[in-house]
Amino acid sequence: MKNLAIVIGIDKYKNNNDLIACKNDAKDMYEIIKESKKYDDIVYFNGEYTNREILKKLEELKIKSKDEEIGEIFFYFSGHGFSENNELFYVTTNTENNKINTTSLKNSEIDALFRDLNPNLYVKVIDSCQSGISYIKDIDEGILFEKAMNETKKEFKKCFFMFSSLRNQYSYVMEDNKRSFFTNSFIEALIYYKDQENVKYSEISNYMADYFRDKEKQTPFFITQTDMLDEFVKYNKELIVLLSNINNDKDKENIDENKEVKEDIKSKIIEKLSMCATKEEAKIFTDTIIKLFSQCSIEKSILNEYFNESKEMNDEINKIPKKKIIANWIYENKRELGLFAKTKLEEERKSKLYPLFNLSMSIYGEEKESTYEFEITEKEICSNIKIIITPKELGLEKYELNLVLIPSFSKIYVFQTFVKNIPITWGEYEYDNMNEWKMKEFCIKKDMEEIKNFVEETFNNFIEYCTSQLNELLK
Repeated sequence: MKNLAIVIGIDKYKNNNDLIACKNDAKDMYEIIKESKKYDDIVYFNGEYTNREILKKLEELKIKSKDEEIGEIFFYFSGHGFSENNELFYVTTNTENNKINTTSLKNSEIDALFRDLNPNLYVKVIDSCQSGISYIKDIDEGILFEKAMNETKKEFKKCFFMFSSLRNQYSYVMEDNKRSFFTNSFIEALIYYKDQENVKYSEISNYMADYFRDKEKQTPFFITQTDMLDEFVKYNKELIVLLSNINNDKDKENIDENKEVKEDIKSKIIEKLSMCATKEEAKIFTDTIIKLFSQCSIEKSILNEYFNESKEMNDEINKIPKKKIIANWIYENKRELGLFAKTKLEEERKSKLYPLFNLSMSIYGEEKESTYEFEITEKEICSNIKIIITPKELGLEKYELNLVLIPSFSKIYVFQTFVKNIPITWGEYEYDNMNEWKMKEFCIKKDMEEIKNFVEETFNNFIEYCTSQLNELLK
């Protein structure tokens, strides 16, 4: 019976932030896999790779193994990643954010490759780190994602998936950038149990759950169709030496860190202060965004014949749709990013239907649902930009481009979405649906030249959105 392992670490990106820790994560995981002597074939990628290069090697592995009985397939990935609707994407060096389906590794593609090999056990360990452009999701999309993973479960005899964070969270690296917290906890679990004969997946997951108990911003989650009592590796002399060296390196790094702590703190303070902008610089930056959006026009598009265009630049954020998504983001990142915004927890009582045990009856009750409101605390900087496309005649829909600007000492965080409003009577409209909130961050001192491209791209995408919605309406 043959066991296969795939270890992928992508640390260099053309269109996203580089991730130093991913290279170290993948290297350590590969060394552990290799020294375990459990896996007959190991496919290893670490550094800069495109989705096509990786898929080609995986297809070769499949062809090579198709006539053999497969005991376990172990798949590890460290790098950027995100979920959209019911698909999970592994971002590779060449991935483009606007061509995610054709330039990344899709979770469904990986599953399809290995499905025909019919392994007795299929294990995925996914350590996906924070991306430069964040796709902020509503909770419903998280449910769709978990549903997709559950569909995958049905396609394999036994499977176990380990993900580094919940769908609406980021994954974080350790302060020295040597390794991510998630992969570090996996390796620490192996070190913790090294006096045993072997270590089971259940023991690793239990250790990792304890490791993250006090880390509120990152919560790994596991999806399983097994009791997880399957063995990950047996300990041998080479593996124990490797784990001891990893542990000793960690102890040595702690000693070195204590010696250099003063210099490190000093350099970080100098770096942080050098990035801080004055209020005047921040205002010039946001005023430039406002000016460029005010110059945008539908005049050259087909929309101009049937719609009027208006613009609002103010501090009015009470009427933006699904603002709790932004509020939750502010709550989770306020201190770390130094955001000039604050949140307020609000509780809303909602009716809920409760089924009675062993009876075909239900009763109504109430439960509390906590949501966050937010406000921008810097009042001299515009926080809301809205472009409204209103029909000149009756019978058409109204569309909006909504932007929320959240400042800090060094950056401006811009959330954007497109909104559709449908008519409810003559001349009156109500919210119908919207695109996901999409966030981009700008460094006030460095990114002034990027604003023009951002505004042009955003407005062009808005025109495409309006045109597409109009075509849907006219079908």
